[in-house]
Amino acid sequence: MRVFSNPVGSGTLWFDNLATAEGTPVAYDPQAREFVPMPPFCANREIIGCNWIAPKQGAFCRSCAMTELAPDPAIPNAIPNWAQTEAAKRWALDNLGRWHWFRPEDPGAHLCSTCLPRVPPQYPWGMFRVR
Repeated sequence: MRVFSNPVGSGTLWFDNLATAEGTPVAYDPQAREFVPMPPFCANREIIGCNWIAPKQGAFCRSCAMTELAPDPAIPNAIPNWAQTEAAKRWALDNLGRWHWFRPEDPGAHLCSTCLPRVPPQYPWGMFRVR
């Protein structure tokens, strides 16, 4: 796994960090592929721990904006499962972004994800599709 520079001090960050070791909130900028301090955070930061930047405060990041249907929080384990699914999606999108896939400059199809409340056994974490 890639290790990132700390934008506000010494030490390093990992892909899923929400803050530095000193407690400074940071977010990942997938376009620059680096962490930045105190950007506009994704609206899902407090709900599922999304650590990507958003275009403006209160908006969804590029990854969370691809989610068409979020699970019902009343269903047991829905939020932890959703958080785990979204973390995997962010990792996949960032790695595909190295080839400029699913980035703003990509004119091709875009990824959409659906976290279903009752998921068929063959889709334990939800479904992804390209449209």
